[in-house]
Amino acid sequence: MTILLIGGYPKGHDIPFHPNTRSGKILRKIIKENNLNPKIINLWENDKQEKTAIISTKIIDSINLLKPNHHIVALGRWQKKALIKHKIKCTYLPHPASWQPLDRPKLIKGLIKLNNNKIT
Repeated sequence: MTILLIGGYPKGHDIPFHPNTRSGKILRKIIKENNLNPKIINLWENDKQEKTAIISTKIIDSINLLKPNHHIVALGRWQKKALIKHKIKCTYLPHPASWQPLDRPKLIKGLIKLNNNKIT
């Protein structure tokens, strides 16, 4: 089963969770070490869009297209709130760059569990 990981915006880079960012390095290491193969997208293109939490129709349509065969995972509380606001059900997992000591183990455990579960 495929996982769709959803982040905020690419912080000036051209891809979500760019490997040059702290969160990108952490997330990509987790993915590699646990032999995961998720799709990764961003909800927004810039800081202004993120602050207003408005998701474009294009992104909503992309997520809805993937929903039947993917676990939809919001990486961060702001992403989760934005998805719920737009009536998209998702699983919350901590953002990879969270400074809370227990968040990274929760993220890893959650990704492994979702990777091993089928959508019902």
